[in-house]
Amino acid sequence: MEPRDVDVTFGNTAYFTCRAEGSPDPQIVWLHNENEIDVNHNGRYSMLKDGTLMIQDTQGSDQGVYECVARNIAGEARANKVELRYFGEPERPRFTVEPRDRTVGTGESVTFLCEASGNPKPDISWSKNGLVLPPNPRFTLQPSGALNIIDINEVDAGVYSCSAANSIQTISTLARLIIQGQLIIKNIILGDTGRYDCIAENSAGRATMSINLLVHVDERENRPIDRTRDRLINRPNSASIQPTNFRPYIPPGGRERQDDRLTRYYQRQRLNQVPRFTHIRSGHHDNRLTPPEIERALHQATNRVNAGINSTLMSLFQSNQQHSVQDLLSIFRYPAPEALELARAEEIFEQTLEILHMHINQGHMYNLSSNDESYRELVSPPHLALIANMSGCSRRPLDTDCTNICFHRKYRTLNGICNNFKNPTWGASNQAFTRLLPPIYENGFNTPVGWNRGKMYNGIHLPSPRLISSFMMSTDHVTMDEEHSHMLMQWGQFIDHDLDLAPQSISFARFSDGQRCNETCDNVSPCFPIKVPNSDQRIRNNCLGFTRTSGTCNTGTTSVFFSTVAPRQQINALTAFIDASNVYGNGPDEANSLRDLTNERGLLRVGPSLNGNRLLPFDEDTLNHVDCQLDATKRHVPCFKAGDHRANEHLALTAMHTLFMREHNRIATALEEINPHWDGNKLYHETRKILGAVLQHITYDNWLPKILGEKGMAMMGEYNGYDPETNPTIANEFATAAMRFGHSLVQPVIFRLNETYEPIPEGNLPLHRAFFSPYRILEEGGIDPLLRGLYGVSAKKRMPGELLNSELTEKLFSLANSVGQDLASLNIQRGRDHGLPFYVDYRKYCNLSTVNSFEDLIFDIQDADTLEKLRAVYSRVENIDLFVGGMSETPMPGAKIGPTFLCILSDQFRRLRSGDRFWYENSGVFKAEQLNEIKQSSLARVICDNSDAIRSLQHDIFLFKTQEEMTSCENIPKIDLRMWTDCCEGDEPPTTVNNEIKEDMSALSDRLEGVESVMEQMSKTIKHLKRKKYLQKQVKGKKDLTCTDPDNQRRINGEKWNMEGCKICLCNRGKIVCMEQTCPKLSCESPVKIEGQCCPVCS
Repeated sequence: MEPRDVDVTFGNTAYFTCRAEGSPDPQIVWLHNENEIDVNHNGRYSMLKDGTLMIQDTQGSDQGVYECVARNIAGEARANKVELRYFGEPERPRFTVEPRDRTVGTGESVTFLCEASGNPKPDISWSKNGLVLPPNPRFTLQPSGALNIIDINEVDAGVYSCSAANSIQTISTLARLIIQGQLIIKNIILGDTGRYDCIAENSAGRATMSINLLVHVDERENRPIDRTRDRLINRPNSASIQPTNFRPYIPPGGRERQDDRLTRYYQRQRLNQVPRFTHIRSGHHDNRLTPPEIERALHQATNRVNAGINSTLMSLFQSNQQHSVQDLLSIFRYPAPEALELARAEEIFEQTLEILHMHINQGHMYNLSSNDESYRELVSPPHLALIANMSGCSRRPLDTDCTNICFHRKYRTLNGICNNFKNPTWGASNQAFTRLLPPIYENGFNTPVGWNRGKMYNGIHLPSPRLISSFMMSTDHVTMDEEHSHMLMQWGQFIDHDLDLAPQSISFARFSDGQRCNETCDNVSPCFPIKVPNSDQRIRNNCLGFTRTSGTCNTGTTSVFFSTVAPRQQINALTAFIDASNVYGNGPDEANSLRDLTNERGLLRVGPSLNGNRLLPFDEDTLNHVDCQLDATKRHVPCFKAGDHRANEHLALTAMHTLFMREHNRIATALEEINPHWDGNKLYHETRKILGAVLQHITYDNWLPKILGEKGMAMMGEYNGYDPETNPTIANEFATAAMRFGHSLVQPVIFRLNETYEPIPEGNLPLHRAFFSPYRILEEGGIDPLLRGLYGVSAKKRMPGELLNSELTEKLFSLANSVGQDLASLNIQRGRDHGLPFYVDYRKYCNLSTVNSFEDLIFDIQDADTLEKLRAVYSRVENIDLFVGGMSETPMPGAKIGPTFLCILSDQFRRLRSGDRFWYENSGVFKAEQLNEIKQSSLARVICDNSDAIRSLQHDIFLFKTQEEMTSCENIPKIDLRMWTDCCEGDEPPTTVNNEIKEDMSALSDRLEGVESVMEQMSKTIKHLKRKKYLQKQVKGKKDLTCTDPDNQRRINGEKWNMEGCKICLCNRGKIVCMEQTCPKLSCESPVKIEGQCCPVCS
């Protein structure tokens, strides 16, 4: 990696990066103006372990040419020469030329001058009436900063603001554009009689001219008479009043007030695009706005938000468009309908108040960090209620009906409602995250940390997330974990997708002018771009696009309606519980779209068949057959559909979703055989209940101990039963920072292994080539090679200086973008977007040692190089971001995380267990014998039962084992589902079945004591008879559960086999059911037929 030129502000720190390879390892030295730098004799110069030259407290003498030289016994290599340039002392912007008020006529041109100085050089931007100027061919921004407007018309009138911004501060100055014209009153009526005041004002004062208009009806000619100038006004002509050099004036708010001295102002309106002027009463006024102004602002805000939503939907969901990785990630993180409704209402409410405030105080950003009185001054409480109602934010939390006790005592709802009868929304989907600490939004309630680029924290500016990532978090080297398999990482992602999803903004463009967030470097809602340092080795753009997370009503701005100024909070679109929502979805509609409702078997929908097993169904709802692949040369294959929308992100995750779809159908089929009288709903809910318990058991008994270690498990404590006072809601810090520790375990390669654990013919895949490529599962071996690549390969080991592999920080989504994204930067920026406090604040929350300097961290961040880089990039220990600080900590013994993340994770997983009424170990959730069977479950067994052909693996799938150390699937314990047999009370040996049926029918006829009792008894009897009839068939052998195929070969129940090429047959309780395998369409002209496979493939 070669260095680049650096522009530096004296007194700050400069970095030159240089990395070299050779054998033996080369020594790196630096030259300054052809002279070798002795870092041992210059305290301001130091060289980090990776060869980076760091110059602290830069001075004028540091300017010049720098050269990196790598030497070993074989010779030396020199990098390109680079230059350190003086960037000047930091200087706040100041205007050297300010715009002045201008008065012009329609059709003319005007130029507003605006120039500013400062260091760095300020950027000049213009807005009108508080809104960014939309693209307009009549408006030109000149290089000097001047704004030129041609062909002036009436809509151009208003207050123009020139802003000058650099990294130190943003300043603004105002100028008015006045359109000279006349007041015309059309269609004169008697009610237009009155005095009209025309007011002209500037910074020196104001002048007023009054004109009386008296409308009189001439009875002789039935015409109104204008007594102002003693002339007749013919209907429907107009009265024209044009005081020289005056302009119309609208009083603040035009508010009607009771006063003894009533005057008349005039106010222009537009009705069907025809000017119509009406006069309004006015006198003294207050700071509050009128209902018409509120309605106009709300209408404008609604249009803004709707336009943003519609533009985003059109961009993302066009069926004829080939999508990029970023598009597909955005599609599957876009708010679902219920979350979209909440987020839309919140944005309309917030935009409305912003527009109103701009109307009152042009260019002034309001701050409500102290209290809500400034809102009360702006809009009265009834009007706040009006805005809340019209925006949709008056919608209270989801109405809950927990009266169906019979269902709610036995099964979870799909959206998590009614898990806690006292607090029904705890843990439910589409609710706000909870917080461990209050947020630190810059304006006190909703703007992110770093929103105002001139704001300093502890006397310095926060470093760019991209600088932090590239300087100290990215690594090209990966150390293999000799103890744990890569499945440890994959299960963490899979289970996290069962717990939380914060949907992105409802618009990927600015609400103010529609500019896309990946096309702007300005912080304008909902865009919050990541600044890229000038010295960045890869990214040449000034910033990386980033959109904020959706907010929800009753937080941030919208909380005023509820008489409190609560900070902005983000939505969790998922249920908080470990309930297999990533398999089943997070609401009834989504769940039904995943169910096979064509029968009463309680199954999930399946997709195409491969190797005799079904894959996930294609997603025909979200994308409507849009390509879910990035390689344009490959054939058309839609995305797969699963309970979590992120199932297609990469191949290994897709394989996990396929595995558990199959596991559901396997369990449901077995339960149907055991309990043939169960209908489809009961089979579905019982299976869902079992599968959720399996996920809980795997997570807490097999996975968590390897993440938290002995100390973390002790912090979480033993399970003591359900506690209705424990809130299981996911914490913002857990979802936004701590649970993202798993990114440090990700390998840069998706391994795909055959039966001998060698790469398949198609080879392993770099991670960035495994995103959104479902065709690879269909064409390149199915899910087995991917599963072997997870449990048969080591995880990436947490090592100092090796936090995130460069596939995540330098190549993320690079197939689809000229600039690959950076996962570490996204994580840091997301924490600032959510207003998370800093790392040292969470150390206090977790009762860890007090930190006042970087030296105080040496016990928890034991790697000296990591601590040195933290000091270099942050300068102040108080400014370290939570994600960065937590990732930098040395893992605790036997754990994958340090003490801060250990605190946050152990707290969350404790609350998830104690606050879940359906936790599998809670008394009454399962019978004792059923609970014993669930505790036999394992991820290894799930793979054995549902993979295509895996027959041996390690019992603990999260531990790395060689092929020789693996065991046969026959040695992996199974769940005995017979413990779920629905035994009927009074069952007797089968030999008495016929007599008992007759006795039951006789008893039924004797009990006809009323219609209600008859119906109740009949229902019970029918269920009883169904069970006995089933037992009778089993004993007498009237119906054998085995099958005989056309070749007279006997097949056992549940056996599958191929017949007649592409036909797959199943023996289902004595009946043979055959299905034709559907082959996908191929894009190549000459597909090849492979022996033993049904479908041809492209050569």
